[in-house]
Amino acid sequence: MVLEQKRIALGNGIELDVVDEGPRDAPVLIFLHGFPESHRTWRHQIAHFSDRFRCIAPDQRGYRGSSKPQAVADYTPDKLVGDIFLLAAALGVRDFTIVGHDWGGAIAWGIALAGQDTGRVTRAVIANAPHPQVFQKLLYTSKVQREASQYMRGFRDAANDALVREHGLGGILMQEIKWDAPDRMEPEERAMLLEDWQDRDAAFAMLNWYRASPIDVPPMDAPFGLPEGWTAHALPNERAAFTAGGMTGFLQKPINTRRLKTALSELVMPAAEGASDATEATHAEPQHPVLNANQVNELFELLGPEKLADRIGNLRQRVEGQLPPLASAEDRDDLQRKTHDLAGLCGMFGAERMHALLATIEQDCKQGDVEKARDQVAKVPAAWAETLDAWEARLSA
Repeated sequence: MVLEQKRIALGNGIELDVVDEGPRDAPVLIFLHGFPESHRTWRHQIAHFSDRFRCIAPDQRGYRGSSKPQAVADYTPDKLVGDIFLLAAALGVRDFTIVGHDWGGAIAWGIALAGQDTGRVTRAVIANAPHPQVFQKLLYTSKVQREASQYMRGFRDAANDALVREHGLGGILMQEIKWDAPDRMEPEERAMLLEDWQDRDAAFAMLNWYRASPIDVPPMDAPFGLPEGWTAHALPNERAAFTAGGMTGFLQKPINTRRLKTALSELVMPAAEGASDATEATHAEPQHPVLNANQVNELFELLGPEKLADRIGNLRQRVEGQLPPLASAEDRDDLQRKTHDLAGLCGMFGAERMHALLATIEQDCKQGDVEKARDQVAKVPAAWAETLDAWEARLSA
């Protein structure tokens, strides 16, 4: 089965090769593969569901043709979780069901945690991946689980790097887990995996998922039992992953009463101050901020000012290249498709007002009101000019 992939650039500079099958307006399933596999893990599920679901399956960071940064720090859980929210934004997906297996399941736990309260993640289907805190507890207390997970220590051991450089990923797989391409695997799938594992950059990138993980795997001769003072921590606990999931605020434990009251006041008071104007605003269209402040702050944290300025420059070229085709779209389907693509591009960079306008146009197209959609298209150049002015002001601040 051949699955067509497209290259998707994320707002953090990572690029992923992605399968995107099924109706654009259908409920979305995002499939995350495990180690040491690829999007093809889900080929049968995509074939089964893509007639009624939009099925999205990336080759995750470090795998196959997707970006493969070589630093271990580039594979911490918050970055892997953030990739998927940024992917959803790039594809214009507001909410989705996350489906994960093995390492993809471990990341799916973090995605579900970050997106459940905002409605970004509506369901989570996780196979062969216990909750990270349950897994960690078993590594401390269960001889069976600890013994089964000793291979992780081998994957993390830099002494094995020479083996990987000489034989690719297959060398360390044979040494640590005795993987020998079981007969139950289709010959063509086995051949593709073996070819993938010869890519040395991909091999080390895949191992970096283990090396960057906070999971502690004690040696077999270490005492069994929970370490003194051990407590479970939320995973992932970085601000970027939560705000990428759509949350408007973030407080990390331990939380004192003063900080909590301050945060709640900031959330509640603006709503109370605006209550007196509610009657006048009843019939007015919602006014979105030009830029999403939280998302902009996260982009500064992720990229830094210089890289972000370069990204905004590239964004300007891409958007301004798409505005004339948008204005001259031939029919409803053409307009809807071009609007959808542009909305995803703007959403990656916090252009909230622009994104909201484009989402309205797309919705008008879906409802068959092309005349209304074209009236809204006339507002796009002004909204884009506002967006550019806001970004230039933010970058020069």
